[in-house]
Amino acid sequence: MHSLGFKELLIMVPLGICASLGLNCFISLLKLTELFPSYTEEVYEVLFSNSLSIGLVMYGFIIPGIEELLFRWILFDKLSGFVPVKTAGIVSSAVFGIYHRNTVQFLYSFAFGLLLAYCFWLFNSILASWLLHGSANIFIYLISSLEVFSFMGKVPWQAVGMVSGFVGTFFIMRFLMHFERRRSYG
Repeated sequence: MHSLGFKELLIMVPLGICASLGLNCFISLLKLTELFPSYTEEVYEVLFSNSLSIGLVMYGFIIPGIEELLFRWILFDKLSGFVPVKTAGIVSSAVFGIYHRNTVQFLYSFAFGLLLAYCFWLFNSILASWLLHGSANIFIYLISSLEVFSFMGKVPWQAVGMVSGFVGTFFIMRFLMHFERRRSYG
């Protein structure tokens, strides 16, 4: 674990975009919103009850900041002092998923929480997980609110989004791990 440098800080933005794209498209392809029809109504009612600019500030900065303080800085960090880091990551991610109060968001939040916990642990920085979380939220909020991206609701584009999001996430994580190994060995 090392402190967060400027390169790592910047790489959190495309990592957040790729991971959120992959996970959201994966959840869409599972058709979970058809199994839980109230999910879409509830989420859209809350998400779009404000203007775009207020939504960007809330979902991109304020809410991710609060959630990262609670779930990574307090829960994960404190748990990892008592249990193995992997266990702390799984438990804090499960609690993060439950906190989102529905099955669809539980699955997304649990998986994304694992990535957030890993980046928090890797850089020992709330800033890393906050920027990762905020960039993911902003990206999905913009895709959901702008008509330009309406084509993403179609299955072929969801598959393309899932694959490209997960491939992007994989390569960015490989870069971060390689960079971390290189720094660790001098």
